[in-house]
Amino acid sequence: MSEGEQVVYLTASGILGTLKALFRWLTDFALGLGGPGLFLLAMADSSFLSVPEGNDILIVVKSTGQGWALMSYFVLMTVAGSTVGCSMLYSVGRWGGNAVRSRLNAQRVEEIGRIYARRGLWTIVVPAVLPPPMPFKIFVLSAGIFRVPFPRFVVAILAGRSIRYFMWGVLAVLYGEAVHKFLVNNIQTVGIIAIGAVGALMVIMMYRHFRRRRVRLLGEKVGKASTGVALLLALSLVSVQCKVKQTRSVAIPSAHLEARSASLQELVELVNRRYAGFESLALASLEVEFTGEVKEGAYIQQDKYRRANGVLIARRPDAIYFNIKNPIGGASLAAMASQAGLFQIYIPREKKYFTGRTGIVLEEEEKDPRLSVRPHHLLPGLLVEPLPWAKPNFFLTLREDGDARFKYYVISLVRAEPGRAVGELLRELWIERSRLELVRQRYYRNGRVEAEVRYREAADVEGKLISTWIDVARPLDGYSMTFELKQRDIRINASLREGTFDVPRPPGAELIVVGSDSGVPPQQR
Repeated sequence: MSEGEQVVYLTASGILGTLKALFRWLTDFALGLGGPGLFLLAMADSSFLSVPEGNDILIVVKSTGQGWALMSYFVLMTVAGSTVGCSMLYSVGRWGGNAVRSRLNAQRVEEIGRIYARRGLWTIVVPAVLPPPMPFKIFVLSAGIFRVPFPRFVVAILAGRSIRYFMWGVLAVLYGEAVHKFLVNNIQTVGIIAIGAVGALMVIMMYRHFRRRRVRLLGEKVGKASTGVALLLALSLVSVQCKVKQTRSVAIPSAHLEARSASLQELVELVNRRYAGFESLALASLEVEFTGEVKEGAYIQQDKYRRANGVLIARRPDAIYFNIKNPIGGASLAAMASQAGLFQIYIPREKKYFTGRTGIVLEEEEKDPRLSVRPHHLLPGLLVEPLPWAKPNFFLTLREDGDARFKYYVISLVRAEPGRAVGELLRELWIERSRLELVRQRYYRNGRVEAEVRYREAADVEGKLISTWIDVARPLDGYSMTFELKQRDIRINASLREGTFDVPRPPGAELIVVGSDSGVPPQQR
């Protein structure tokens, strides 16, 4: 090493040693203050500085040999300080905007944004719980950049930090100095093990999610293939029964064993009374997942987010209002409504306002992903339509169906015009027989599938059945939407104010009339 290099090295070592000594003095000074000192150190550590020992070790040091009340006081002061420090960092991300974003790893920030969209506040809670070497401040800054609502952000920080610090405080009270020695020597190892455990849990959850999704997509193929497989198995058994004497028991799915019997009239009454026996549905909050053209930029900008939030209100026979909101920040992505044969769609980020008659059919070259999702498309899936019983020109038939897991009753609705020998299939409903629960609907137009709706997890709301998972697929329009509802946010037959099903055209918004403008109110032209 040359003399110049040695001077530089000694200078750097001196500065580093001075900083370490300064941090040590600050730590000792803060510890001498007790609770207020822990508050100040936690605030500094969670904002713009880093405490070498970490708040975990400091809580153990102060809580060792103390009672539960004093330990709780130290922990709560640390949690409060950390929350204040995180709020300061959050404010930098929120108000610094692009200036802060440009100084960070852009790819990592975008990835965190996608995690926020998929996992919500867990994106903050989990890093807040895990000890080093788990990065944390990048998640706090990103929460501000992506404008996570501040009250929800604070709740997440309080929850995560309370879990983490109370855990160490309880261990310090119970086991004393042993916990301090263990933590000093192994805090990095503890963090790596915790991160690995969370990572393994996330892998398992992702595997189960994609497995369930694959099972749903292949369910139809399995149902069709089951008959062929059963026939092949039967032929195989016949061919070898003279040579093989041992037998094997085959488990029959419990849903097959518990399949119930019902007549066509009983099933129609079930649909009309419990699934279609209310006039209006209001969803104060729901999550919606897009696939197809809609996912590619019509409402979800640049396809950043797979999911969005929303508010939805529907009333029979033809009124609906749907506001799709950004999962980060809650700003409206699109507001749409339909009533009395007229639809309206407003896209704020483009300042474009679409309106037209609901019955308009666009030619292939006229199709626009922004018009793929028209509000009235969603009505049959969200408000189950009643089935006609003993109504002229309409006929109902009943058959049985099944797959590897369930048995179904399938009701078909056929319209036969007078003088015509051939009827037109309008609609089919699948009812799972062990629970007598509606699980699927299919609508037809000119012999082609116009809409397919799948249902899961029916909730009883005031004596009516409403599914909390609804997937609406529109193959002719090239998209599908999956709704996830929370039972506590579902209201039926609520009083609705006038204008609920109307999206006024904002000043300055570009008006686009789809098809002919006949029937479009003058104030919207």
